[in-house]
Amino acid sequence: MSSLSIAGCIDTPDALPAFVDESALDSYGWSQTEAVEYRTFEQKISNSTSVSINSTVVKYRNDRLAEDIEKQISDFKNDHNLPANIEVPSITSEIHTSRITFPAGVKLPNDIINRIVESSVKDLRSENNIEDLKATSTRQITLQSGLMVPVYIHSGAKDSGSGGLSVIAVVAAYENEDSSTIITGIIPNGSMSVNMGPVSGNLFTIDGERELEEMLKLIATLE
Repeated sequence: MSSLSIAGCIDTPDALPAFVDESALDSYGWSQTEAVEYRTFEQKISNSTSVSINSTVVKYRNDRLAEDIEKQISDFKNDHNLPANIEVPSITSEIHTSRITFPAGVKLPNDIINRIVESSVKDLRSENNIEDLKATSTRQITLQSGLMVPVYIHSGAKDSGSGGLSVIAVVAAYENEDSSTIITGIIPNGSMSVNMGPVSGNLFTIDGERELEEMLKLIATLE
């Protein structure tokens, strides 16, 4: 998937997908949800010149957590003699990795990386209907390459229809020889409560901190 060029002579390297290690995915019960998305963007920099920006996106989901939530919901319905066909939105943790390359392997300045992180936080908030998403901490992880990467942790509440469920959001970005990589993650946290007439209680409960530790271990295996 190669690209075009400044003045016809400077190529943009292919953006190789940022894969999480498969054995780690299997170990923790995660899976890749879709085929890798390959994209090329053309950007005009003058009337006669344009450049190409290549990117790849890989998406993962926590199947083990999804199954655990489904079992808790099923147990709650059985314990309270609720109809089996009561629908509850599918909920689990997710990781998205995006790798971007620029002409001649140009690297992004630190201030641009910081803006990408800020923009990623805003996207997480809007895409997941999160209210009051706030920074809570920064963690350091070491990738397989030995590179140390800061991971920015945020927390917030799901919208009012989510029974008090909160979320943990994870954002990280780093550069290697000829590309920039952005990682985002979302983790449900706490309990979803329900109140249906005489029946009330916690439909399911998630230990978000435990799930966060697992997610950081997965991100650390990125190629």
